[in-house]
Amino acid sequence: MQKVKDEAGIRTQTTRVKGESATECATLESLILNSTQISFDCFLSDFTQLKAVQVINADLVNNLGNLLSRTTVAKINPKQKYPDAFDLNSLDPELRIVCDHLTKNLKTLPEKVGKLYDSLLFYKALELIAETSNLANVFFQHSNAWKKDPSINLSTTLFLTYESIRLCALLIQPIVPSYADRILSRLGISKNERDLNTAIFGGESTIKLYGRDLGKDNGVVMERIKLENLDPSIVIMENK
Repeated sequence: MQKVKDEAGIRTQTTRVKGESATECATLESLILNSTQISFDCFLSDFTQLKAVQVINADLVNNLGNLLSRTTVAKINPKQKYPDAFDLNSLDPELRIVCDHLTKNLKTLPEKVGKLYDSLLFYKALELIAETSNLANVFFQHSNAWKKDPSINLSTTLFLTYESIRLCALLIQPIVPSYADRILSRLGISKNERDLNTAIFGGESTIKLYGRDLGKDNGVVMERIKLENLDPSIVIMENK
């Protein structure tokens, strides 16, 4: 993903223009890079503030942010630790199908996203990440593991959900670093455990995940964006 780092000027420029808060910077950055007509000459012509709000609220706040909040509360995870077990056989057959699909998705996602970043197809990469976070939400919503066997089902459900969030957050770092940082910090992932080498489902030998402490709960990682909260100094050409 070297080219993403080489294109840091884009991110720096939008941050300077916006300049008010991490949330607002994340809004503009994600919007720009989510355009299906990326162009250094006229990329703003395809954007509206409404689209910005919809993209951020749907892909970042709802998908990743809310999923993180729902799965890390003390009621669900009283020990505030990364699950110490992952057993597909503990799940119901129907849920196991979704779990298997999500697991396979997570194992191939980093390579796919890396190639898209290298080709500067940022919006395509975001689409893949959003699809994965959507699937993780569907899996968690339908698992209801805490209502069955909390010793096994819940651990498996949370591990897969946390891994979905962790990998998605790792892969959106080049685009919305502040937002990704808050997610990874809540999961207890240290600064030196956030490079592409650790973007492997389960961590394997690159990072020890089972049983590690979660990070401090600093509340909602990102508030829903409202049009009236956007910086009025930003000039975005509205579609007519």
